Amino acid sequence: MNENSKKGQQDNGSLDWNASLLSLISLAAGIMILWATWFFYKDALDTPGFPWYRWIQPILMVLGGILSLIAAALLLMRRDSGMAVLKTAVGIIPVILALRLLIVIIIFIGKAFDGTIMARLNDITMSPLKITINVAVVVVIILLVQLGKAGKSKSDKAMKEK
Repeated sequence: MNENSKKGQQDNGSLDWNASLLSLISLAAGIMILWATWFFYKDALDTPGFPWYRWIQPILMVLGGILSLIAAALLLMRRDSGMAVLKTAVGIIPVILALRLLIVIIIFIGKAFDGTIMARLNDITMSPLKITINVAVVVVIILLVQLGKAGKSKSDKAMKEK
């Protein structure tokens, strides 16, 4: 056995070990995210005055947890798409933080103008189901754009190789 084949076998073994560890971390993260969402927001389900804009974070957290679980399964099956799904799940974190910042700014502006803006926002009748559907549509559009960019970059590389 020459040096290159030994090195290839070592690389494959380390890749298997890393993928298994990453899938376990993704599985644990998905379970913890879903548990934390339930733990922190279970009382909100029974609260009648829970404003619509406070449903955004739990919905995105559940989406991130589900994507982490899917990524764990894909990584365990050694699929390349598992890493992309995991990156998408991790990418939800900045979205949550940005939306929370936006909500804080809206609330601050609403308080500054004697609550008139907040009264208008609370008058919007959107059920959590409608918000979930809207968020799902936005996420699907973002994923399709990302897949389009990935396909375009692969075709560009193929054209350059010729």
